[in-house]
Amino acid sequence: MGMRSWTEDGFGMLLFTNHNEKQVYKFIAKHNAELLPTENELQDALDAGEEFGDILWEYLGEPASWYVANAINKTEGTTIFKGYASCGDTGQEEMIGAEPCYPWTMNDVDRSMTKEKICMLLQKYADILGIDEVPEYFEAEYFG
Repeated sequence: MGMRSWTEDGFGMLLFTNHNEKQVYKFIAKHNAELLPTENELQDALDAGEEFGDILWEYLGEPASWYVANAINKTEGTTIFKGYASCGDTGQEEMIGAEPCYPWTMNDVDRSMTKEKICMLLQKYADILGIDEVPEYFEAEYFG
């Protein structure tokens, strides 16, 4: 089976910036506490040199960005927010974004979204998650 690539685009932001791991951990714990390591287990793994995102992926079974995006969708009544995981050697980092999609896959809340509303919601969650970047247009290439 051959390798294929695809590009995702939309408005979004990197998930892990400015040492915001504790805010991301607390946000995920608020929505999925039963799946996370304890704070002591997390600190032990960090002290052993493991990357924060890798630790959460091990416990959650999926990238942290997927859980964050799902929590945003559930809270806001949307379906357009997606988590993007790092992928192999591409240098891509975990991101949260609002991906353009077909109108028939959107709910009423999604259809009423404007670029400004999307950026406002992303900024709201950037503040909650301790992300210090302003949401912006992105293109990310993935391989599978």
